[in-house]
Amino acid sequence: MIFRLFTPEEVFNIDAVLVDTRRAIEYRAGHIPGAVSIPLSRVVKIRGLALDIPSRREIESILSSSGIEPNQWVVAYDDSGGVKAARFLYTLEIYGHEKLGLLDRTYSIYVEEGGKISREKPKMYPTNYVATLDDNRVLTKEKLLQLIHSGEAIIVDTRSREEYLMGHIPRAINIPWLLVAGYRRVLKNPEEISSIFSERGIRVTDSIITYCNEGTASALVRYGLFIAGYEKVLNYYLSYNEWGSDPTMPKVVFLQR
Repeated sequence: MIFRLFTPEEVFNIDAVLVDTRRAIEYRAGHIPGAVSIPLSRVVKIRGLALDIPSRREIESILSSSGIEPNQWVVAYDDSGGVKAARFLYTLEIYGHEKLGLLDRTYSIYVEEGGKISREKPKMYPTNYVATLDDNRVLTKEKLLQLIHSGEAIIVDTRSREEYLMGHIPRAINIPWLLVAGYRRVLKNPEEISSIFSERGIRVTDSIITYCNEGTASALVRYGLFIAGYEKVLNYYLSYNEWGSDPTMPKVVFLQR
């Protein structure tokens, strides 16, 4: 997998499919020229309280109808600090897409900084996308529990401090995702991100699991770690919404509701 951040100018100058992951109504009101609309809600499935991934056939249908080829760059953006776009990209990564990019700013910042907008849908030529599920990127709660017991991975809770104190996965370290977010950009620079994690004793060579509530903010932190040189990072995308709602899973609670 290849991942990088893109400026709007860079996206316009490469063979990339730009994906707007906001709601369809927001896309219709205005979007970055050339962007196709794939709301995050189309690539997640509600399972209990958690957001699961779609089936292979479903993701193939979505990407094929959007004109996406397996060898193209897919660059996503949102207006939610990058967390929804990151979760969208992680779904594609699970299904084997190799070239993934995140726009370095939100839609609102893009517009505020003078970016052009469009209300026209680009022409899309359907493809025959074939996806391959990468089981190594699918982390179940049972597997995570094994990793906790063995101590083979560092667990990072990317939620707010209050959420962490009200209940978290055992042995998890709290590093809120907003610490990784940049000023007017979705992520800080790699050096700043590396400093945040190294100060907490987390090394580039460590195996790391990120989670939040819905697997969105934790996906953004996962990609932030990737650009900072941390390559052994998985996103537990079912996250605390799954873990916390299962009475058989152990939890650490400091504050009661």
